[in-house]
Amino acid sequence: AVEFVERATVGASGTHDFETLVTISDPQLWWPHRLGEAPTYTLRLAVRLGSGQESDRAAVPFAVRTLTADDDGGLVVNERELPRLEGAVWLPLGLLLDLPQARYEHFVELAKAAGVEAFRVWAGGLLETEEFYETCDRAGMLVVQDFPLLDAVARDLPTDRFLTTAAANICRLRNHPCLVAWAGGADLDLTDPDTNQLVTALRELCKSLDP
Repeated sequence: AVEFVERATVGASGTHDFETLVTISDPQLWWPHRLGEAPTYTLRLAVRLGSGQESDRAAVPFAVRTLTADDDGGLVVNERELPRLEGAVWLPLGLLLDLPQARYEHFVELAKAAGVEAFRVWAGGLLETEEFYETCDRAGMLVVQDFPLLDAVARDLPTDRFLTTAAANICRLRNHPCLVAWAGGADLDLTDPDTNQLVTALRELCKSLDP
């Protein structure tokens, strides 16, 4: 384990940003399941008051890997090419949203056994749960997350409200190693100026929050 401490004095309504560099000795690389194992790490954060009492805590899953795209649109993970992926569309597992961890694990393992290497999470379903992403992290399953950007949403939802929700979910999910791309707007009429503006704003938001 690697530990670090940042001390700061912050008012009741104030904020404090800080950055630190943590070195992981001999890190284990995360791989898609076709190429190897998928070890993960957890960053545990805690905020303590001057008295030593804990005020808040969070656990952030992450892994060590690199991800780029080659000239043909294929993925390159840790400098190894994945020129072709066998993928499937992921739909919500139940209309009543009874989604225990064991159910995710069962269906992700079934998909792996069938040769599936990547899911596209359908825009008409969920911006999936932490349990889904943690399961895919451990399974070495790649994920493309669709934003719920269907035609009716693009027409009727105020842009600022949609982008605020999108930003919250980007920040919630961006550290999961299984996540390889955000998607949205593929079925929309981008000749419509308002729709095009929304998709463009969403693209820039992704570049800003999850470069």
